[in-house]
Amino acid sequence: MTESNADKLQAYLDGELSPSEAEALEAWLERHPEAARQLEQWRRQDEALRELWALPGREPVPGRLLAAARPPARRAAPAWWRQGMAAGLVFALGLGGGWYGRLAYQADRPAVAASAPTDSFPRQAAMAHVVYSPDIQRRSRSAPTRRRRWSPGFPGACAAKSSRRAWPRPATS
Repeated sequence: MTESNADKLQAYLDGELSPSEAEALEAWLERHPEAARQLEQWRRQDEALRELWALPGREPVPGRLLAAARPPARRAAPAWWRQGMAAGLVFALGLGGGWYGRLAYQADRPAVAASAPTDSFPRQAAMAHVVYSPDIQRRSRSAPTRRRRWSPGFPGACAAKSSRRAWPRPATS
């Protein structure tokens, strides 16, 4: 028996051949008894496999299989997690209520709100500038500036030279 004949026999056994092909194969099987015996063996093997793996008709499913097929039950969240969420919610509500209460308290006291000027910082800066700027200009004109220069007579020593001298400068002509 060739491989193509075996494929045709399997297709015949599975019912995949057209009626005309099935008639031609049956005529061929009458002329080849060894192929007919092989086909009968395959048919019995197929029936045995179907009986072996057949689904039970009305037999109830065992409880252990049902239990294995059920999805696992959801575990309840730990109590500390819920307590933490409740504490956070209470804290947030208290913070929001306190903030709202502070605003409501200030709105009830218009005298306090009016006594705090909104432009106090720029006003204070301008006053500080007016008061202290003449003093800084006076100090910068009157304070002697000292420059350090290297003294060649003493290696590593510096001599201070003042731009303001205690004695009068010689007249230049």
